[in-house]
Amino acid sequence: MDSEKGLTKTMSVALLMFNLNEPDGIVRNLRSMQGVVDEIVIVDSSAPGDHEILLRLTSPFSVKVYHVLPLGFPEPLRPFGASKVESDYALILDADEESSERLKADLRKLNSDDAYVLPRFEEQLRSYTFHLRLFRPTGVRYCKRSFDFPEVDGRVGRLGKSHRIVHHANYGNYFEEKSRAERYFTIENVERPFNRRYLQEALTLRFRGRSVAIPFADRVQDRPDAPLSSPSARGVVEIEFLRDLVMGKGLRAASFNRRYSLRKWQFLLGLPASERSFLFALAQDVQHSGGLFAYLGVDNPAYLEKLTTSFHWDLRGIDVYRNLLRFRFRYRKPADTVPSNQNGFG
Repeated sequence: MDSEKGLTKTMSVALLMFNLNEPDGIVRNLRSMQGVVDEIVIVDSSAPGDHEILLRLTSPFSVKVYHVLPLGFPEPLRPFGASKVESDYALILDADEESSERLKADLRKLNSDDAYVLPRFEEQLRSYTFHLRLFRPTGVRYCKRSFDFPEVDGRVGRLGKSHRIVHHANYGNYFEEKSRAERYFTIENVERPFNRRYLQEALTLRFRGRSVAIPFADRVQDRPDAPLSSPSARGVVEIEFLRDLVMGKGLRAASFNRRYSLRKWQFLLGLPASERSFLFALAQDVQHSGGLFAYLGVDNPAYLEKLTTSFHWDLRGIDVYRNLLRFRFRYRKPADTVPSNQNGFG
């Protein structure tokens, strides 16, 4: 049963946003959410000049802005952002997202559960994805993979589509912009490599918080880190496509996911053999160490602040990410400062 009915006493809510060179979207959400939330926290990873622009644009609003080095994508920064929230709950919105009117109207009254899964309407794909975006900051632990739901101390509710977030992303950019494709495919191959665990997940259907594995999925539990062959990798992409259709995602969304996964595989095959081998070994090491947050140490806000203090703002986020991963893999500990740049992973 949806948690829309669990509206009780008013609680304080913070808007938590992460920014990298998208000040227009940040300001749009500030205007939209002004008076709706009690606190606004912005974690900004823009270069110093763009950070100053953001500070000027947000100065008319009551906001707390923190400057943190870029890591190629915002998810690893979420423990840091959550640690800066003082309100009872935090709502995460990206710069290319906005809240529905129903969600804004009920936001301060959604407190019957400790965290909520919100539907996100993918405007361009005309489909819904689901994200844990409203939660008690002190009651979540970010662990395992960066794109997984955090672990929650307490109950998790699920809101209906009237409480949606609207996502305005241009999904064509994932393929047309080479730098964006390189960034996302690198990140995906670290945290979701083409191995037998990937196949097992493709054979698992998820219904409103419950998982149902297709019987054949049990046969791939042995050696979950074993890499998939090229035919197997292509086959699992087609399985995911059919699964998405069965789950009602719609042809447009299922086709995008299929195309994305095939391009991710092609990206991996296009790497030099030494880089490909290192990337796969790195993915295993991240998995066996408990996930990306613990592996890089970004589950510790003080560590992220320390890295930022010594950062010269001379690297792209994806290069910061690569260099920190490379250092952790080779020296078995997180880096004290961001290592100097190198090309690739090998």
